[in-house]
Amino acid sequence: MRSVQRHGESVESALAGTRAALALSGVEAGELERGAWLLGEGAWYPSRVWRAEVTLLREADHPLRPREWVQVHLGTSAVPGRVVAAGGPLLPGERRPARVVLAEPVPARAGARVVLR
Repeated sequence: MRSVQRHGESVESALAGTRAALALSGVEAGELERGAWLLGEGAWYPSRVWRAEVTLLREADHPLRPREWVQVHLGTSAVPGRVVAAGGPLLPGERRPARVVLAEPVPARAGARVVLR
C-alpha cells in the first residue's frame, strides 16, 4: 500500500468500517470500481442471495410487492435486487422474513444492516 487518505487528508491507517482512499501497489487504475471493499479473509462473504428480516416503513407510499425491484445499499455498495417475502405483499409498517436476491454478489455477514429503496 502506497498511501491512505481519509476525507482528503493523509493518514497512517484507517479503521475497519471507515471510508478511506487507498493507493494500492500492483493494482492498475480501472481494476477496481469506486466504492470497492478491502476485506480480510473470512470476514465477509460475497453472495447474491441473503436471508433477511425486512421492515417496510410505516410512511411507505405503497406495499412492497413480491419480487419487486429495489436498490440494495450496504456500505458503499448499491445494487439492484428483489425482495421475496412469503405471504404476499409486505405492507407499510410490517416486518417479515424474506430473501433478498441481488443482481450481483455483494459482501455481507450476518447481522449487517442494509437499506432498500
